[in-house]
Amino acid sequence: TTEADQVLSIVNEIITSESDLAPHYCQSIGILSPYREQVDYIRRKIEKQLSLEALKRHHLLIGTPYSFQGEERDIMILSLTIDADIHPSALQ
Repeated sequence: TTEADQVLSIVNEIITSESDLAPHYCQSIGILSPYREQVDYIRRKIEKQLSLEALKRHHLLIGTPYSFQGEERDIMILSLTIDADIHPSALQ
């Protein structure tokens, strides 16, 4: 599976395990990648497969490090994958 699929699997496990909890007891979730393309890819996968209610219950935030300035989350998932099309300047 791709790393994005693994990230989605982890998020699903958390959401499922906390489905019986009141919203204010649910853990907030952050998904961070330093690469904008990976952030956008994961966001599209998440939006297709998870309900808006689940995203809100867990205050899900998907973004680059800049997105998390002042936005802490209980659980942070890091996605550091790259592909063959990445621009060399992104690796410096």
